[in-house]
Amino acid sequence: MDCAWIEGREWWYRTQFTVDHGPPQLDERLLLIFHGLDTFATIWLNGELLGKHSNMFRQAIFDVTRLVPANRPNSMAIRFEPPLAHVKDKLSF
Repeated sequence: MDCAWIEGREWWYRTQFTVDHGPPQLDERLLLIFHGLDTFATIWLNGELLGKHSNMFRQAIFDVTRLVPANRPNSMAIRFEPPLAHVKDKLSF
């Protein structure tokens, strides 16, 4: 139980990355794919909200073609929300 406090906190992940490519071709799409965001997550890319995701057992896929500039830094932030805050009204103890 020493670690129980972890599930009650909001957590953030932030990173920067560069995509080394030229501008996408007309029929090309850049996809940002997550293979397991721990349950309740909100994702931003370059300051723009991409969306929310709420199932770590399903992929979260975002088309980021228009948001990712070629050969320049990109900033991504993910907020992981406390799971119990989303389900507390549905729990009965």
